[in-house]
Amino acid sequence: MATIEEIEKERATRKAGLAEQRKVQAAIDLDALNEAEKDHGDGSVQRVELHAMRFIPGLPTMVVVKMPEPAATKRYSDRLAANVPNATAAQEVGDLCVVYPDKETYAKMKSAVSTLHLRVSMAAIRISEGRAAEEGKD
Repeated sequence: MATIEEIEKERATRKAGLAEQRKVQAAIDLDALNEAEKDHGDGSVQRVELHAMRFIPGLPTMVVVKMPEPAATKRYSDRLAANVPNATAAQEVGDLCVVYPDKETYAKMKSAVSTLHLRVSMAAIRISEGRAAEEGKD
């Protein structure tokens, strides 16, 4: 049986390795965010970060969403008017707004983090609500 010191050393080594992997992945993700901001405008994208303790090797540390297109925003509003729950209506729009990572990777992230889909969807809706407020439509 391992001693407490040996177990603690093994844990520390493992966690240091994960922290380094997360740092490398975070740089890749930040570059993707920067590109999305350049492509769509700084106020038209938002990142949804995974908590540092929830890092999963091989997956991004964040999802980047863009502002929904007007047709998607209208569909969201129409669905709410039809008494579809807010979360359901938002999720229908959210998937259309993910600009990073690719669809396959995002699907893996959603499988690994149960709340991610809703968080991403609500972020897209919040961007849209900000645009509406700026245009005096809220």
